[in-house]
Amino acid sequence: MTIGAIIGKEYEQQYFDDYSYFCDFISEKLTEQPIFSEVEKQEINLIMAYIKECGTYAQKFYSGKKSENNVDMEKIAYVNDNLYDRICDKIGRLHKENGEPMPYEKNDDIVR
Repeated sequence: MTIGAIIGKEYEQQYFDDYSYFCDFISEKLTEQPIFSEVEKQEINLIMAYIKECGTYAQKFYSGKKSENNVDMEKIAYVNDNLYDRICDKIGRLHKENGEPMPYEKNDDIVR
């Protein structure tokens, strides 16, 4: 394996770790907000869990753990906008009603 391939694998792993982190972050921060009902919080958790699951599935595929012959193309990447739109609507509502950005502390483990 070349150094480029090794670096590529490390970067790929870091990307998926960061992706998972931000899926969890968005889910946690939105569901902490009192403006959302329990039903809305469940919806947020379900949507973000599915988006994260698609990322995990893609990671398994690209790392060779999923065969090309047995791949679900719908899970390689969630490409429809409707779930993203729902989450963006929740973030927009939070900003409109709260006026403050989501609380965030820098995570030094995230590669920027």
